[in-house]
Amino acid sequence: MAGGAAIATAGVISMAVARKVIRSVFITYLDLGRNAAGGRPASSPAKAASGEHWRTMIAMASRNAPLGGFLFGFKITSGPLQMDSSQGTAFFRQISGLKSETEVQDFNEGGNTAFTRKLVGGRKWPNLVLKQGFTGDIRLFKWKLAPERVNGAIIQLGPDMKEVCRWEFVKGYPVKWEGPDLDASKNEIAIESIEIAHEGLKLMKV
Repeated sequence: MAGGAAIATAGVISMAVARKVIRSVFITYLDLGRNAAGGRPASSPAKAASGEHWRTMIAMASRNAPLGGFLFGFKITSGPLQMDSSQGTAFFRQISGLKSETEVQDFNEGGNTAFTRKLVGGRKWPNLVLKQGFTGDIRLFKWKLAPERVNGAIIQLGPDMKEVCRWEFVKGYPVKWEGPDLDASKNEIAIESIEIAHEGLKLMKV
């Protein structure tokens, strides 16, 4: 038992020494980083390199974390269709089409064989495609049969489920509704989708 206690005590002492060493190295790196950031010359090229490394590590630690692609919501902001994920009336599992494209046409100048000029054309907004589990709700189907234009938003949520930013679309019009594929040999969720043409997106940060 005494031998075990001695080993445990030695282990505690070793851990304490290790903590002191780590703390000393951390303070040294911090001082080097401050010297490099303040413009004061380091005492050696090695120290200058260490200071630059520390500044790089600080920049990497302070970068914004990427958001999860599975945290999002949907809302119709104006129009006859009432849908809002925050109120439990929109549960889409997938939204695609958040894109902006510009048409480019090739133009060959006479006598110029080195390159082809690219003439910039109009801006295009691909359709939004929304998919959700089919529950028997007929709102999307009725909207496709009696379409009216709507404005809406796709909302990006953060880890705390609060809004980070949103893509607002204007004058959305349903161009395609697709019901579930029914197959008794498969064990899959029934999915319906709606495709919305629109006249532009705006990315708005909260």
